[in-house]
Amino acid sequence: MSDQSTAALLAAFAFERVLSVSTSTPSVYLLGSITGQQAITHLVKTTFDLAPLGTNVDDKDAQDKAKTVAAEAVAFEKVAPLEDNDIYRWAQAWWAVDRSRPDVKITLIYPATDVHVRKYETQKRIMVEETPELYERLVKPYIDGFPASRIQWVYNILNHEKEADRILFEDPDPRTGFLILPDLKWDRKTVSTLYLTAIVFDKSIRSMRDLKKQHLPLLLNIKASSENVVKGNFGLEPSRIRMFVHYQPSYYHFHVHIVALENEGYVGINIGKAHLLSDLISLLSLSSDSDEASLLQKMTLAYTLGEQDGLYRAYKQEAGLLLSIELLCLVHVCGFDLASSPQGRCMTVAWALPLAAVQVVLRQTVKPEIGWFTGFFSGREVKTDVCPAAQYFWKEAARNVSTHRLGAYDFLDVFSVFLFPAVSAYLAAQFPSI
Repeated sequence: MSDQSTAALLAAFAFERVLSVSTSTPSVYLLGSITGQQAITHLVKTTFDLAPLGTNVDDKDAQDKAKTVAAEAVAFEKVAPLEDNDIYRWAQAWWAVDRSRPDVKITLIYPATDVHVRKYETQKRIMVEETPELYERLVKPYIDGFPASRIQWVYNILNHEKEADRILFEDPDPRTGFLILPDLKWDRKTVSTLYLTAIVFDKSIRSMRDLKKQHLPLLLNIKASSENVVKGNFGLEPSRIRMFVHYQPSYYHFHVHIVALENEGYVGINIGKAHLLSDLISLLSLSSDSDEASLLQKMTLAYTLGEQDGLYRAYKQEAGLLLSIELLCLVHVCGFDLASSPQGRCMTVAWALPLAAVQVVLRQTVKPEIGWFTGFFSGREVKTDVCPAAQYFWKEAARNVSTHRLGAYDFLDVFSVFLFPAVSAYLAAQFPSI
C-alpha cells in the first residue's frame, strides 16, 4: 500500500482509456497509470439527499438542513439555456466550486491488476444455469483456485487492522458473528443511497452455495442486527431497506448487502445477481437436517457472467468439451447408419462439421440423453480390439473427459485433438469395415 495521500495519487493519475460508463448511476471507470503502474479511477456523481431530510415535519433540525441543501442545489454559478416549449424549459448549469457538498465520489484502485481491468471494462454478458453437478465439477474448483491473498483486505477488516473506526456493529462469535460497516461505494452521508455490508467471521462460508440449515442462526442474527443498526443510526425502518446476497459474488467470503430502497441506481440489485436474505432464510428453513445438503445446494441457480470473467472462460472451455461429447452421443442415440453411407466410409473433418450443425438443431428435439450426457464413456463397452488406433483414441478420450485435461483449449483445439480422433475411434470400433 502506498504511503502517498489519495489526492497526491489522483494528481499523478495519467489517463489511458475509458473502461466503462454507466448512465443510470451515473459513473465512469477510467484506466490509467500512476508512476508506471496500472490504476483505475471510478467517478460517481453524488445524489441529492433531500427526500429523507424533508419528510419528517416534526424534526426542526432535519427541516433546516433540508432547506440548506435545497437552496445550495439551485444556487448555480452559471446557467446555459438549451430550449423552451410552452411551460417547459431546459438548461445546463454549473455549481459554484466552493459549495459544501461534493460533486463526485472517487474510488481509486492502485496498483490495479488485469483482473480489475477485466472486471470493470464494458463487456458482453450471458445468462448461465448452474446445476449442483456443474457447481461441483466446474465452479467449486474455480473458487478453490483463488489464493487467500485475493481477500486479504477482508481479513484486515475482520481483524480490525483496517477500517476499524467505521464498524457500526460487531458480534465476535466465530460461527454466528459478523461485522456491519458502511460499504466503500457509499458516501456515508446520503441516507437515500445508504449501503452497508455485513461480513461474517466464518471463513468456511464462501458463497450462498455453502449455506446449510445449521447457518440459520447466523442469517437470522444478521437480519435482526442490520434492522437495528439502520434504525438506530440512520432512522430508517426495516421496511425501507433490502438485504441481499450476490451470486456469483465479487469476492468469495460470505457477506450480505444492506441497501436503502431509494438506492435504485445500483445494478447489483438486478435479477440474475441478487438473492434476498429473507428468501435464503426461507429456503434453509424448508431444508432437511443441518448435516444434509440444503435446498440452496440442490437448486439450479441462474445468473449472468461477463465475457471477461474468469468463470465465463471456464464455462466456455466446458462448453467446448461437452459439445464434443454430445456429438458422440448424437451418433449413438440417433443411430446413424454410417457404414452404409459414403461419408461414413471416409471419416474426415468435413464430415464431422455437419454433425455439429445437426446437433445444434436437434438438441432440444432428440432423446434427452443427448444434451450434457457427460457419462457417455462411463461403463460403455466398445469392441476396440478390432482396431488398435480405436482402442488408443477411445481410452485417451475417456481419460481426457474424466480429468478435464482439455480444459485449456478453445473449441477448435477440442475439435481437432479430441472430437475427430474420438469419433474416428468410435466408428472404427463399431464399423470395422470402414
